[in-house]
Order: sequence, then C-alpha cells, then structure tokens
Amino acid sequence: MSSTSRSTILALLALLALSLAILPSTAAEPAKQIAPAAPGARGGPRHDDVAAPWGWKLPPDLTPIGTVPLSAEVAKEILDASSHAANSPSHLQPLPSEDRAATARTEQRHLVKEGSAVRRKGGELVVRPRSGRPVAFRNRRVPATRNRDGDGTAYVYAGRVGAGGLHRIEARFEHDAPGSFLLSPITGRSLFVHEGSDDVALSPDGARLVVYNELNSPHTVVVASLAASGPNVELVCRSREKAAMEMKGWHGPNAVDLVRRVGNEATAARVPVRLERSESGWHVGASGPSASFSCFAGPFPEPLR
Repeated sequence: MSSTSRSTILALLALLALSLAILPSTAAEPAKQIAPAAPGARGGPRHDDVAAPWGWKLPPDLTPIGTVPLSAEVAKEILDASSHAANSPSHLQPLPSEDRAATARTEQRHLVKEGSAVRRKGGELVVRPRSGRPVAFRNRRVPATRNRDGDGTAYVYAGRVGAGGLHRIEARFEHDAPGSFLLSPITGRSLFVHEGSDDVALSPDGARLVVYNELNSPHTVVVASLAASGPNVELVCRSREKAAMEMKGWHGPNAVDLVRRVGNEATAARVPVRLERSESGWHVGASGPSASFSCFAGPFPEPLR
C-alpha cells in the first residue's frame, strides 16, 4: 500500500471518530421506576369507595331513571322469592382469619401465580397494573396509649375475583369487619367494598356486584361492573323516605330484585322492584308507589362520596 493510500485511510478513520464523538448518545437510559401510590392517592388510578353508600352526597343535577310498571306476573315472582341470605354462595365472603399461618400459605400460592404483577415485601403489597401507576397497600399499626386503644390494618392478597379477573386485596381491620379492594390488572383502577354490615353479592356470571344495606338510611343500592379495565359504579338507587328494604338478590346476570316496605310497619305496602340492564342501559320497574325511590345511572365523572 502506498504512503498516499495509507494517509487517506488514516484521515478517513480520524474523521469517522470525530463524527461519532459529536453525535448525541443513543444508548437507552434506564427507565425510571414510578413510586407506588395508595388507592385513591393523587396521581394514582381512580378509586371508588363503596363502603357505606348511604352516606354519599349525590350530585343535585343527576337525572333519575324513569320507572315503568311491572307486570302482575313479575311482581308476584319477586314477592314470592326468598330473601337473599347473608350466607349465600354469591356473597363476597371474608377469608378465614383464625389461622395466620394458613392465611400466609394461601396468600403465597396466589402470589406465585402473579409473578411480578403482585409482590409482597414485609408489610407492603404492591400491585403493578399493565399501565398506570403501581398501587401499594401498607400494613398499619397504631399503638395503644393511656387514652386510646391500639388499632391496625393488615392487607392480604386473596387472588382474583369476577369476570374481569380483578385483583382482590382484603383489608383486615383490628376493630371492624374486613373489606376488599378490587383492582383492575390493566389500569389499576379500584373499588373498595365492606364485608361487614354491607352485603356484597356477585352476579351469576361474575360481571357485576350489588352492594346493599338493610339497616342504615337512606337505604341505598349500588351496582358496579367488574370489567378487567376497572371496576365502575353503574347504578345507584336511593329511597328518600323511611322504607325498609328486603333484598331478593340477582335474577339472572342482568337484574336485581328487591322489595320495599313503604309506610308504617304494621300496615306497610310491599312494593316489588326490578333493576334490569339491557343493551341500552339500566331500567327500573316497580309495582306500587315509587316516587320516593330514585335510581341514577353512571358513568359518574368523579367518585361518589
């Protein structure tokens, strides 16, 4: 090789080295880890608290769903049906809590199935949805003082629930019945239900749940979907008078039956009601006085409180 050719090659190599030096780096920077947030925290996925819905302040501008009369056959069917028992298989039942070791083993079996989507580190559970911010559940312990009893909450991963395969995290309160956070594996959107005084019943197909309470006024019924993209409050019904309620339960996958007892206890009228969903949305049927019973269909832009 002549000295001229060698000089030319060396010059080209020097020029290439200089070009690479001044080009911006294309090496991928490590992705920043997004810090987990508690359910409902600012910047985290949406959270709806469906415990004690009788305390919600419904927006005054909501338009109620119109009520249509029930046929005599349907009305009789509802009145004759058995009440929905608290131990019904459709109810979202609390996990057994007497044996802590057994609970830990059960949780571990569920965690193994989830891999990196749900992890426990000591007293913290972190659920990582496919998109959106991770959600953290941290055990809490408040020590007793001279003037106050101790308190605390522990969280247990209870596997999947519903047609959408929502993560279920049970909250075990030291001085109250447990409740469950139901969380979307896709978006992290969540919903909390109480498994104590509130009754929580899954539809036969697991696509929805109904929450109701027969003891607290104003009597309120809530229906929420359990879609994989996130639990969503679809229907809220409330009585504006002192009328006891007898829940009959799900009538197939798309209807909820109940009976309202309107008036004085001795002479109360029994009013059958069917809340039914079709492709066009939710409908309300009643046989008897219904002016004081209003239902409102979602979606609700903000969580009801």
